Amino acid sequence: MVKSQGVSGCSSPVERSYGVREAKGATPFTPTIKYKKFETDKARLNYVEAGSGRFLLLLHGIGVKSTTYRKLISILAQNFRVIAPNLHFSINNEPVSETKTYVNLLTNFIDDRKLKNIIVLGHSFGGGIALNLAQKNKNITNLILCGSTGLASPDSMRKLMYKFFILKTWNSIKEGKFSIMTRIAADFCLVCAPALFKFGKVRRIINKINYTDQVPKGDIEAEVLLIWGDKDELYSPEYARKLQKRLHNSKLIFIPGNHDVLLYEAEKFGKLMTDNFN
Repeated sequence: MVKSQGVSGCSSPVERSYGVREAKGATPFTPTIKYKKFETDKARLNYVEAGSGRFLLLLHGIGVKSTTYRKLISILAQNFRVIAPNLHFSINNEPVSETKTYVNLLTNFIDDRKLKNIIVLGHSFGGGIALNLAQKNKNITNLILCGSTGLASPDSMRKLMYKFFILKTWNSIKEGKFSIMTRIAADFCLVCAPALFKFGKVRRIINKINYTDQVPKGDIEAEVLLIWGDKDELYSPEYARKLQKRLHNSKLIFIPGNHDVLLYEAEKFGKLMTDNFN
């Protein structure tokens, strides 16, 4: 077991399994989802793990949690060993932390688990973390970004909030994606309600994420694939093209869908992943 490397003052981390549950609506072909946690003296990373095969680390978007992606995890776990951590409240019980702090914790986790030949899939907020994690950790050989942060947004915070809360919701209603939209909204409320007590700090960090260039200065050795919804409300196709130009050894694919395409079109997204990496 390795010593902590990234989170200041951490002791040797510990992993514990705290229960095994079937995914809701599971069939005999649905892999079991295990609920686990990884601990240091200042961090507790709750995560789910499912499947077997090559490791796939899934980093979720802002305001949700790993189980928001339950359907996608179950699909991916048929071909990969999926590990999906809950990033919110994982470090010092803070609602959200700096990108570099998450990178340090996840690097520590990867080293402790001795993970090799890893695929990292980062969605939205998780994409910015994935970018910097891939640059730091040579055991990551493939990086997939979907609707990812990374470049400074050209939009004001007011406009981003309109796109996030109003436009994205309206487009989901028009598409009739009520069940998934309801789950996203419920998980968002569960995650964000405790964060209201630290609204000022959360806002500062979110501003930094949205208005700071997060693309690492050094090259990313991993092969990079950007899978983007062609109707992404937050980060447009033009944004995706600009991000792709900044990343060496990268490819950009547009698929029909919005910012949360990997949630709304989990089967298609899972097939695309399998076709490219299995």
